[in-house]
Amino acid sequence: MKTKQTPPERSAVSIRQQRYRQQMEEAGFRRATLWLHQNSKQQGFERGLRGESFSPVPEGLDQLSYCTGWLLGAGEQQMPIFCTCCQNQLGHGVARDYYDLFTMRPYELSCDECVPLIKAEKK
Repeated sequence: MKTKQTPPERSAVSIRQQRYRQQMEEAGFRRATLWLHQNSKQQGFERGLRGESFSPVPEGLDQLSYCTGWLLGAGEQQMPIFCTCCQNQLGHGVARDYYDLFTMRPYELSCDECVPLIKAEKK
């Protein structure tokens, strides 16, 4: 005779994850898994890190994996940082922190000397 086993208690984490999944599905999101080809991703990363153009994707590489790698590599580039107002160089930094990676336009940054001038113009 088999005894009926009680199901194990669900942890707070699994309950929270289930609620989160339900909320996201109700909001119109769908959960998906991506398979990335490591060689394609690495080649895209190296090309993005060197600052080479995004396209065309080399023949024989998985395009999604390559694009993912390129975006990650482009974000890791060391780029000069300039004040938007006076164009004085403020130093160097990682591109993803200071540039829009799709257009490679710098975000608006102001040096300590320009901040008071900008505030005065806004008054």
